[in-house]
Amino acid sequence: MLLKPWRCLQEDLKQPTESWSEAFSSFLSDVPREIHDVLSSIQYLHECRTAATQDHDSYQVPCSRGRFSHNDPLDDEDDEGVEDDGPVLNEENLELIIRAQSSLEEQIHGQLAIEVAKCAKIFRNDSDQDEWATHPEPEHRVANATGDDLRRLAEWQNQLEADVARMNSLETLPPTSNNESAAVQRIAVDANSDNEGPCVNSLNKAISQMLDDNVLCAADPSTLNEDQRRAYNIIVWHLDETLAGRRPPPLRLIIHGEGGTGKSKVLQTVSDAFRHRACQNRLIKAAYTGVAASLIDGKTTHIVGGISLTSEHSNLDDPVSEEVKKKLEGFWNSYDYLAIDEMSMIAKDFFASLARNIGIGKKNPDGTSFGGINVIILGDFLQFPPVARPIRDALYYPSNAETDTLQSQIGRAIYEEFTMVVTLKEQKRITDPIWHEFLQHMRKGTVKDSHLRMLHSLVVGKHASNLVDFSTDPWNTAALVTPRHAVRNQWNAAALRKMCRETGRQIFVCTADDTTRGRPLSIKEKCCLEAHRGRTRKQRRRAGKDLPYRVEIALGMKVMVTDNLETDLDITNGARGEIVGIVLDKDEPPVGDSPVVKLKHLPAYILVKLSRTRATRLDGLEDCVIPVQPTATNYRIKIATNDGKSIQRTIRRAQFPITAAYAFTDYRSQGQTIPYVLVDIAPPPTGGLNLFNLYVALSRSSGRDTIRLLRDFDDASFKRGHAPELMMEMDRLDELDRQTKSWYKAVVRRDS
Repeated sequence: MLLKPWRCLQEDLKQPTESWSEAFSSFLSDVPREIHDVLSSIQYLHECRTAATQDHDSYQVPCSRGRFSHNDPLDDEDDEGVEDDGPVLNEENLELIIRAQSSLEEQIHGQLAIEVAKCAKIFRNDSDQDEWATHPEPEHRVANATGDDLRRLAEWQNQLEADVARMNSLETLPPTSNNESAAVQRIAVDANSDNEGPCVNSLNKAISQMLDDNVLCAADPSTLNEDQRRAYNIIVWHLDETLAGRRPPPLRLIIHGEGGTGKSKVLQTVSDAFRHRACQNRLIKAAYTGVAASLIDGKTTHIVGGISLTSEHSNLDDPVSEEVKKKLEGFWNSYDYLAIDEMSMIAKDFFASLARNIGIGKKNPDGTSFGGINVIILGDFLQFPPVARPIRDALYYPSNAETDTLQSQIGRAIYEEFTMVVTLKEQKRITDPIWHEFLQHMRKGTVKDSHLRMLHSLVVGKHASNLVDFSTDPWNTAALVTPRHAVRNQWNAAALRKMCRETGRQIFVCTADDTTRGRPLSIKEKCCLEAHRGRTRKQRRRAGKDLPYRVEIALGMKVMVTDNLETDLDITNGARGEIVGIVLDKDEPPVGDSPVVKLKHLPAYILVKLSRTRATRLDGLEDCVIPVQPTATNYRIKIATNDGKSIQRTIRRAQFPITAAYAFTDYRSQGQTIPYVLVDIAPPPTGGLNLFNLYVALSRSSGRDTIRLLRDFDDASFKRGHAPELMMEMDRLDELDRQTKSWYKAVVRRDS
């Protein structure tokens, strides 16, 4: 049906009385032979992609005659051999391989989302989306590089490094994948080259509002509600007991509560109490993801534990190197309080590794978990569990000697040491009582039919009383939250074109700079690499080692950083901002006035105004503006030779670690408050949606007035309920909360 011209689902693709299958059969009956050939080619490409995915454990790629296995002899890379001639490949083949990285079903799912948006007048219904009149940009905002630009860039880098050094007066851990990893590095800049520096403009107000809602400051303790004050008082009481030399037992505290109850607010207020007692160097805050760590002015758990992503699943019996041991001991020399946010994302085996490594850092003499330091964990187990893990790996899941590794069992045992619990119940974010009641029932897995009727009424265009105008403020800045990457990618592309059409700006297409042994890749090598990326994209995305073939940028574009460039300065995976300057390569030809320009070279750098950063103002730039350069990562592929063997190639890819931020996945949205939001929870083409997906996406909004659903949904998704192990854990935490209240009244309030 993609080959039939259409603009509106209800009118052009099928008759109201036809099913989709009947409409497709009718379409095929009248099309010429060429259309059947195209459909056959699409199916063949899809089958090739499926076969490649099934062979995911091999580095081989189906870019020549057949597939290869690990048992094939591998020539040393220095012995080039003679490549198998294979099929003749061209740029069209490369584009087909890139498109095949997302299944045809997922692409159609994304395209249908765009068509719904066109019907709702979110996007225009133009047949040619890449044609619009452009206005010349001032040379100080988009220009070729000069020597002055790169000299300033070197100065900015020095200033950013000085900021990090000031924030880390103690010796830091060796680089990991959450700082400057061995897999992804900054590309060095020659300060003697030619360039010129742009200036900046203001950040889009929608981004500012979104991040203002999420930036957390300490509160006056007297303004905390009863539950928040109890959590705060327990921690401060323990600190005061420690400072008085009374040596209380190690603190093991859980602060649990749904999103919007002020867990992070309590943590920031506790941080202020440490500062007032002149012992801020005793508390370190952390979170599993860079963006969550940024919101609490902390570091990632990988950094504080000296754990790289490649060693995250290592066994506890694996020795820690002397270098890492020394760095851990230096890092943990003064810290004796650790707060970990977003605990739902922590897996049991990772928790064990973290406790072990911190124990090494504290030179643990008696084997106490976490080296005997005091640990507070915060979060909500009804939000996302550990990513790409079976549910049994979550902290709340009881140990099973038959299915759990010894390391996971140790992690669960350490978690069970946390018998002090404070559950926060007063909702601060959600102001609509009906919406809050619905979310509460979602948390318990008891959604009612009345809730679903209310939710159906919020589907775009479905209920006259809930119609909104997406062309005017505030809905014209609404972000989309979706569980599917294909929907996110297509929405971002359409939204970027909408912005550029309205402002007369150009889109610059940045193609990755791929080299092997210092030379550019052949078209065959490019096809092999993209086939390899398609097969391993999920693993590489989780490991933070993937960079896309193509990135589109434009002045005024909302962007999200996709790598932890500098966590200490909030330049993290998930940080958001706006492009305010583009410095092209010094050898880039004139870009002309075409609306979409495919650049010959990667730009030298771009300037992004972040929503927040702990970096000091850079000389000559506005507050929160930082330079972003291409980063690099390596891939290893095999290519067949004429003698039946294969040669291995190491490919170095350079590309910008950014993506458009008009839409983002539900996983990325966790922990964020979004002023006006569109949510897409339509039934996906593969897999399904669980209550974690649904709850995280729908709870980004403060109420019915600030949320709309892009497409209708499957009622059954809300009726499946949570795992019984999770609900048992919620009951256990409630009981521990009651016990903690009794202890608090008997001990802490007595001593206050």
